[in-house]
Amino acid sequence: MNIYWVFFLFGTLCIYSKLNGINGAIPSKQVMDRLIKGANWNWQHKKTYAVMKSGAGYIDVDVVSKYRLDSRSASKPKMPPKTPTKPKVPPKAPPKVPPKAPPKVPPKVPKVPPKVPPKRPTKPPTIQPVKGNLALGKKATMSSQYAGFAASRGVNGKTTDFFHTRYQNMPWFRVDLGRSYNVQRVVLYNRKDCCGNRFSNAIISVGESLRSLKTCGTFKGPGKKGQRIEINCGKGIKGRFVQVQLRGRGLIHLGEVQVFGASSGPVAPSGGNLALGKKATMSSQYAGFAASLGVNGKTTDFFHTRYQNMPWFRVDLGRSYNVQRVVLYNRKDCCGNRFSNAIISVGESLRSLKTCGTFKGPGKKGQRIEINCGKGIKGRFVQVQLRGRGLIHLGEVQVFGASSGPVAPSGGNLALGKKATMSSQYAGFAASLGVNGKTTDFFHTRYQNMPWFRVDLGRSYNVQRVVLYNRKDCCGNRFSNAIISVGESLRSLKTCGTFKGPGKKGQRIEINCGKGIKGRFVQVQLRGRGLIHLGEVQVFGASSDPVAPSGGNLALGKKATMSSQYAGFAASLGVNGKTTDFFHTRYQNMPWFRVDLGRSYNVQKVVLFNRKDCCGNRFSNAIISVGESLRSMKTCGTFKGPGKKGQRIEINCGKGIKGRFVQVQLRGRGLIHLGEVQVFGASSGPVAPSGGNLALGKKATMSSQYGGFAASRGVNGKTTDFFHTRYQNMPWFRVDLGRSYNVQKVVLFNRKDCCGNRFSNAVISVGESLRSMKTCGTFKGPGKAGQRIEINCGKGIKGRFVQVQLRGRGLIHLGEVQVY
Repeated sequence: MNIYWVFFLFGTLCIYSKLNGINGAIPSKQVMDRLIKGANWNWQHKKTYAVMKSGAGYIDVDVVSKYRLDSRSASKPKMPPKTPTKPKVPPKAPPKVPPKAPPKVPPKVPKVPPKVPPKRPTKPPTIQPVKGNLALGKKATMSSQYAGFAASRGVNGKTTDFFHTRYQNMPWFRVDLGRSYNVQRVVLYNRKDCCGNRFSNAIISVGESLRSLKTCGTFKGPGKKGQRIEINCGKGIKGRFVQVQLRGRGLIHLGEVQVFGASSGPVAPSGGNLALGKKATMSSQYAGFAASLGVNGKTTDFFHTRYQNMPWFRVDLGRSYNVQRVVLYNRKDCCGNRFSNAIISVGESLRSLKTCGTFKGPGKKGQRIEINCGKGIKGRFVQVQLRGRGLIHLGEVQVFGASSGPVAPSGGNLALGKKATMSSQYAGFAASLGVNGKTTDFFHTRYQNMPWFRVDLGRSYNVQRVVLYNRKDCCGNRFSNAIISVGESLRSLKTCGTFKGPGKKGQRIEINCGKGIKGRFVQVQLRGRGLIHLGEVQVFGASSDPVAPSGGNLALGKKATMSSQYAGFAASLGVNGKTTDFFHTRYQNMPWFRVDLGRSYNVQKVVLFNRKDCCGNRFSNAIISVGESLRSMKTCGTFKGPGKKGQRIEINCGKGIKGRFVQVQLRGRGLIHLGEVQVFGASSGPVAPSGGNLALGKKATMSSQYGGFAASRGVNGKTTDFFHTRYQNMPWFRVDLGRSYNVQKVVLFNRKDCCGNRFSNAVISVGESLRSMKTCGTFKGPGKAGQRIEINCGKGIKGRFVQVQLRGRGLIHLGEVQVY
């Protein structure tokens, strides 16, 4: 019995001590819940510090170790009328105490917290209005794409065409305005030609980011074709992104999405930025701060040159404009004063730059610097350069002006920077990545039936060849059975060539169009189901009026390599048809530059253009050589030098040297930086006389290959050797004549040494494309060893491709296939 009384008294004492604990005691969780009103504590936290009202004082809470009651606050403090649900720190919070070492003296808490001034309506900041459609020409994306109706059609200023998503759950269309604005209204133009009622139950939202979109308004619908729908956002919503989305399943096809509002920062200039996304270069690069960061539409990052004499940054607008002003945004985070004594110039070429204006400085970080060019300067290149030693690190370079009319192409890649579209888009791999001058990234269609990629050259050219760069990182074998076509319109596309494949990753694929095809549109399309992901699509040719003469520069646009590369001065700059830029090797022992002409020619002369801007004397003691392979190079000529800047150096190879590779190499230590390397000569292959064998030396393929008996053996002019397919179902052999002919007869020479009877039940056909093959004739057989078999096509069949195919299972091994 005594034991029970002991436990009872001990328990009572514990309860009393907990309810009336002295300073430093640890109250229970239940007591704390009663004392701290309005606090919603997470008792699992290991570190929480706060000051809360409790009775006559404050509780200084450190959940890690203890709870203390500070009873010095005798008077009850006057608190604001509404205490926040989760207050963290009072107006004058005591200093934080490390959890493991509680202070001996509890921190002082003010008796009366400072009075909270009553809320007064603040005067809204002055907002500068921005005239015009903020979405015009900006980056647009959407949840999916139907056929060729790209998102960019919704921000191109035209209400006659339209973008089009697929039918899906909650489809959306989105515009990135490039920076934040106070968006006041959004105007939508419904599709004009039909189906306006499809647009209904739409939400139009605006936000600083895609996670913080706020509703501007809604449209219940259904809409009407060509309807103008205006959505007002009240006092405005601050944001960079504007989105139109359906609430359920459906599709969106609008003619235009326009956004109006006011700047939430510096005023946006009128008209579009001509430099946005264009090719940018600079005199040198510091770390990873590339020139492209100066034309990406963001002022928060920056490009950065090294510290050097007269550093420069340059933008190639792609064609000539009447440049009226250049806007520079200085680096934001620091060091704005480094930008000073700058000259901003504009020109048609790098030799004819004219001064638009100057900036004395020093600049300030984040400063917006506007340089006006008066009535405007006509030019393609815009350059920012310091007058003395220094460096340039700007956040953005923007160029504004108007078109100065069509400019003739320079002979380089006609597709560079042009408008590109494709049948569908996978993730963020847009069509524009196929014409941005880089082979390291790639565009990507979805997996579908007959996917296509298309470039609009802007006007008509005589397209002579198309060069494709396969995706580098993986999956090159996905590219196969492709047709490359050119046309004045999408209805009149003509086949330039085909690629059977499968391709290899990073492969360079050159498609020759013979004498050229006149057209504005260039298309790459697969024959069946599949997808396309290429690194780059390049188009070469000449103005279609008049047609460029044959016998030109054999090196133009061909594959170029060099022993090393300095900064961004790539080998391709030596074969791009421009003498104003240049490639550049590093300083090393016996540096070299090499061009692969793709096949063998009788090279008669090599013309070198020295660097124009400076340092021409660096080029000396050079050997120019030509060869069928890199092991069999023969000297065409030498240049002792030293050279002069901009000098044209012609090296003659006498009667000519037969070769595929042309190389320029220094004899000792040095570097090479030439503006252009041009090669002239004639084909070294067998040339068919007038009325001769059209297939001689042309490109030949077959359904399979047995051993080393390649297809090329069937068009090499010899009847003593032969090509050989494997035993398979319906084997075939095909010749691409390069362009269309009126084929009148095909002559086959059977294998001479044996087995002639294997050739039977053959169909010989001719066609403009592989889809339109027409039968020239048949051979029932069986054949005899060495037999000459002549197949007559009557009055002739117009075509580029000639094919020999067996009707059933078998193999083909013929000595030669001739076409007349």
